[in-house]
Amino acid sequence: MDGVLKGRGLELIWVSDPVELNSLHTQGSGKIRLEDGAVLTVSYAQNNGRPFSSATQNLLNLNKIDRSDASYRGFKAWLKNKSEKEIYEILSHNERYIFFRFVDREPVGSLGQPVTPNRSIATDPNYFPEGALAFIRLRKPVLDDDYNVVRRVDFSRFVLNQDKGSAIKGPGRVDLFCGFGPEAQAAAGSLKEKGELYFLLLK
Repeated sequence: MDGVLKGRGLELIWVSDPVELNSLHTQGSGKIRLEDGAVLTVSYAQNNGRPFSSATQNLLNLNKIDRSDASYRGFKAWLKNKSEKEIYEILSHNERYIFFRFVDREPVGSLGQPVTPNRSIATDPNYFPEGALAFIRLRKPVLDDDYNVVRRVDFSRFVLNQDKGSAIKGPGRVDLFCGFGPEAQAAAGSLKEKGELYFLLLK
């Protein structure tokens, strides 16, 4: 973010929203809608090897937000009326930088295969087998038309362990891919639940 790579011709595309760009760096892949309506898909290519730190956790540590607001929506709401300088200071706290590449298919996970909404999960490969079939059980948020959580319902199904991430560490962390668009983004940002995960393994 400090222009270290400026002038090397490595830019793929310019985006207008630094907060959404931060979300893309956190997710590792996604879609970008251009002004003419065209949609480009980008996927993870490499990272700079620096440690990841959550911008939301940074706000919590600075007592800028309450723990009840520690979601993507709460994070974005806090940044809404802040100056460019304040936004930069918060986002640049994360030293991890993701490099992207254009792909001509749906975003893929760490196995190189497209991820499926509500069927693909990400875990720490040091603890769980990549590509394995699993059964997940948790409570999932139900959103209103403004993407606010109105209640949580029981949710269980078979899922595929298709991805990993720099923030997904240890045996107690699982990320469920919720899909694309504002509704999926709001659901993913509110999906902080204790649940159960069972892997199907051969004896």
